[in-house]
Amino acid sequence: AARRGCRAIASDVYPLSLQLISGAAAMGTPPLDVTPLHLDLFSPTPLPAADLVLAADVLYLTDLTRAVAHRVVEAKARGSTVMLTDSRRTHQGAFLTALEAAGVEAHFEPHRLDWLPGGQTEHADLLII
Repeated sequence: AARRGCRAIASDVYPLSLQLISGAAAMGTPPLDVTPLHLDLFSPTPLPAADLVLAADVLYLTDLTRAVAHRVVEAKARGSTVMLTDSRRTHQGAFLTALEAAGVEAHFEPHRLDWLPGGQTEHADLLII
């Protein structure tokens, strides 16, 4: 997004992750304008305004899955587009149940990621809302 001139915010709960994000953005050619943001999904602090919210592989703990579902509902309610991928598939049922309880209809579709470096192929499920 930052390469295309969009304002990009990268969030994490861990300070080291935010430092790594900032360092990687600064080393880009050209350097990328990415704002690091400490975000605790369990806090009452609202998400920052965004047209697009991206999340990957965040459904790996039960409590975290519920918190992510709450944040997806929050983002959708304010008009954001949400894209979420999940390669672990361990908590998708609970995640979809939480979304459904909040009135958000969604499902996952499997996708093959064959554009990875070195010709590697991975599989991940993409959330469709």
